[in-house]
Amino acid sequence: NWPAAEQEMAKAVERNRASPLVRFCNAVAILMPRGRLDEAIAEIEDALELDPLAGFTRTWLGIMLLLARSYDRAIEEARYLLELEPASCWPHFVIGIAYRQKYVDALVAGNSRPDFAAEAVSEHLKAHELAPGIDFFLGWLGLALGVCGRKAEARAVLEQLQRSERY
Repeated sequence: NWPAAEQEMAKAVERNRASPLVRFCNAVAILMPRGRLDEAIAEIEDALELDPLAGFTRTWLGIMLLLARSYDRAIEEARYLLELEPASCWPHFVIGIAYRQKYVDALVAGNSRPDFAAEAVSEHLKAHELAPGIDFFLGWLGLALGVCGRKAEARAVLEQLQRSERY
């Protein structure tokens, strides 16, 4: 019941404007799933003004920027998060997706950007290395390898995932 959920969340935001958690929940649980990315991004930015060091919130800003196809800004936000949390896998994940999409967009436009492909794979590899044993990141690495033309390595990742008990 989206209308009721939106109404209840609007009440929560109105009553708790200074709560970064309420602003975050509104962005992730209501606005983003409804395709209202510009509003969701604005809400996440408001949450970050209230709590600028919230890494989880900044990660979601990067993800929303990816969905909005704002790849350069997603990279910028993720790099800022790396300064705050250098051991986090999530900024590398966001940067990897952004570069993979920039690579695909360049190919579609008739341009070869092997530097974008290399960045995409490198960042996904870093995310995987920072979160060993989490197949989610390994799967994204495999996708980046395949999209960027490194088919044999992508197949090896797929085989590794298929052998995993967690996959």
